[in-house]
Amino acid sequence: MTIAAGFVARDGIVLCADTQETYGQLLKLNTPKMIVRPDSFIPGGPRIVFAGAGHGPFIDKLANEAWKRVSTRTPVGQFAEVCDDIESLIKDVYEEFGRIYQTGAMPEAELIYGVALSGKIGLFKAHGPIVNPISGYTSVGVGLYLADYINSRLGLDSPELADSGWYEILAIYLLQQAKEYIEGCGGDSHVLTLTPSGRISRVDPADVALIANHISALDRNSSTVLMSSPDLKLTNEEFEGRIEMFVNLARKLRAAQGDERIHIELMRQQNPLYRIIHREKENES
Repeated sequence: MTIAAGFVARDGIVLCADTQETYGQLLKLNTPKMIVRPDSFIPGGPRIVFAGAGHGPFIDKLANEAWKRVSTRTPVGQFAEVCDDIESLIKDVYEEFGRIYQTGAMPEAELIYGVALSGKIGLFKAHGPIVNPISGYTSVGVGLYLADYINSRLGLDSPELADSGWYEILAIYLLQQAKEYIEGCGGDSHVLTLTPSGRISRVDPADVALIANHISALDRNSSTVLMSSPDLKLTNEEFEGRIEMFVNLARKLRAAQGDERIHIELMRQQNPLYRIIHREKENES
């Protein structure tokens, strides 16, 4: 059980997932669910990020075999060829394991994956062996209905109108709500952006927490304006007062988030390992 989602922005593909993995009714583990291949950025080569829901080992198998097929192609294919290779591999794996498992015992797995190569990017969803390109947004996992609802409220119909920053914040909020209200979603929230160059930027865990708290507080208080606007029993002065209250809250939350981010950065820089770790993470992406 999980929640994972992908968004197409004008400057990249944003992918997100929680980290809770459940075994039966007894065991819950914190397991990263986004698979990046290759681990480190290689100029000129393809970069793929997978996020899945369902049977964990089968998801790993699909991702690893897809990367193996793409990475062994010589010379490196064009963007369309790489995408076709991944789709063909997924079908081949399902065909192979369909002959091994008894009828009805085949592991269930859904994949969302982003592909970057030669300045081009694409988002895809694999439901079993069926692969389709995604032009805007998609999700998988037990929390997908709530995720779809939140995206319909806060997402954009035209992804070219928003950059990755918009969708990173939406992804953080989407995961936070799924973890709060959907059984089977939990753990940490992982959010990253795959750019057309193949580089990856990960949202800092501290920023994930700060943004989640910020937007949750705004959402809880948005009814002040939402329910006041159509209420013609209120005077214009009362309505404007409620708007001002909400705007002041937004200003305070923004200032508090900025102050806390500065504090966290200062604390990190006092750690002698901070600069080394930070530099290594930059080189990895």
